[in-house]
Amino acid sequence: MRIFLLAFVVTSLPLLSASATPSPAEARRILRYPSGSLSLGFTNSGKLLNGVKLPVEGRGFRIFSHFVKRDTNFGTAELIGLIKRAGRTVSKTHPGAIIGVGNLSREGGGQTGSSVSHKSGRDADLGMFALTRKGEAKNLGSFISFEKDGWDKRKRYRFDPVRNLDLVLALVEDTQSPVQVIFVADWLKAIVMKEATRRGLDAEKVQKIDTILRQPSDSNPHHHHYHVRLYCSLEDRQHGCLERGDVHPWVDHGEDTFQKRVEALTSILSMKQTRWRRAGVERLGELRAVSAIGPLLRSAEDTNERVALAALAALGNMAHPDAFPPLVELLERSSDAKRIIGILDAILRIELPELERTSLAFMAKLRSESYAGSTAQKRILQLKTLEVLQRFGRKASFEPVLKLLDSEDIQLMKTAHRTLRRITNQPIKGSFKRQRHRNSLREKWVGFRNEHQDKSWYEWMILGFKARGITTNADGKEHPESLVEQLTHRDDDAAHNAALTLMHLTGHTAYPWWRKKRNNHRHWKSWFRTQGGGEKLP
Repeated sequence: MRIFLLAFVVTSLPLLSASATPSPAEARRILRYPSGSLSLGFTNSGKLLNGVKLPVEGRGFRIFSHFVKRDTNFGTAELIGLIKRAGRTVSKTHPGAIIGVGNLSREGGGQTGSSVSHKSGRDADLGMFALTRKGEAKNLGSFISFEKDGWDKRKRYRFDPVRNLDLVLALVEDTQSPVQVIFVADWLKAIVMKEATRRGLDAEKVQKIDTILRQPSDSNPHHHHYHVRLYCSLEDRQHGCLERGDVHPWVDHGEDTFQKRVEALTSILSMKQTRWRRAGVERLGELRAVSAIGPLLRSAEDTNERVALAALAALGNMAHPDAFPPLVELLERSSDAKRIIGILDAILRIELPELERTSLAFMAKLRSESYAGSTAQKRILQLKTLEVLQRFGRKASFEPVLKLLDSEDIQLMKTAHRTLRRITNQPIKGSFKRQRHRNSLREKWVGFRNEHQDKSWYEWMILGFKARGITTNADGKEHPESLVEQLTHRDDDAAHNAALTLMHLTGHTAYPWWRKKRNNHRHWKSWFRTQGGGEKLP
């Protein structure tokens, strides 16, 4: 019996008003990008169209000399305008003050070097103001780290509360380019907030500063520069500029205009020409509009395979839980291998624990006599299913995956073995060169099952850490924070399972594939410091 009914789910999603089917000329107009700068995608995976260049020097600002040759001084018109206005404001209040500028973005966005973000023209690294030992104002020539006492390590310069507060005010009070967040170390934020209190700023301004300034949880604390990030402009949001995080109550996010834009794009899906329908679903995928889930699900069953696959990719980009039940229903009644892989890819990105149950049900379908696909198709789908279980598989996945070790397909065996290592956290090794080696490996896994099948998944995790010589408790009590150091373990399976075990113990969701190992480590250290009870971690 099917658990989910497509008709019920689709009709329960937000509905869009009916729009007339557009002509090709109207569709072309709807899909056309506007002129001028355009930030597309997230700040860590997007791009910048028609980026505006920030001059090397202007009133109240100057790009640090060692950043000039990087050609990372491009951004949206809104970001460039913000920096220029902040420079004028600060230099007017403090004659001679110059804001030091580091990375913005490259002309077309994308990778800027070692930075994870700065890819879509809405991020800027700005220097901090300092005082000398004699208390004289100093414009620094580069980024300098300020320690928790407010001084740099060599005690040459001290963080300047007055000018830094005025810089922050110039940024957070700018109404033309709303700032979403300014990343800065907690101890430097405390100095700014203390100065705001000393100065007697009204409560609304203080609250705004307190909301926008924050230390990141998964990168360096930002004690040597301000990382300023803008919201998408109203126009950019209509064309695929994406954000994470809450919208501050004082920011106009243009929701009504955005929904009208979604309706216009949705109208393209009813056109007869395949290329227009495909273009429409691709653009809706870029917008990630929840209200478009229903229309995209209908397009996922388009008679044209390219349109259907584009719709599934769009639903994957959206990664919204509302799309999960109907995608599962679609998976149950699909037989085409390409479309099934598209469905599996889409639901994999939604990241729900229910994925294990869905994947196991699909794996059982592949083993059943009713499966009508070819052997080659079956193999491809089994490999894709194992990819899902490597992330979401728990104890229930062990037996179905173990059965795949009986396969004569070496790649399938290797993938099943890797999946078992992920599911159980056991550092079991083996060879696939000869049949006797493969038999020996299977016997190891059967032996593990026979000895530990009565234990829970969590107990499997602890056994795996102990097998690697990793201590996770003291005085007979479990200490989840001790697992944080294993997030950078050279064994990828141990690092992966350390994160999943931390999630299990704390209830805090932070899937390990969201970030690199180092950033996972930083994230959990920050979480324990701020929300996990204040434990001190190494």
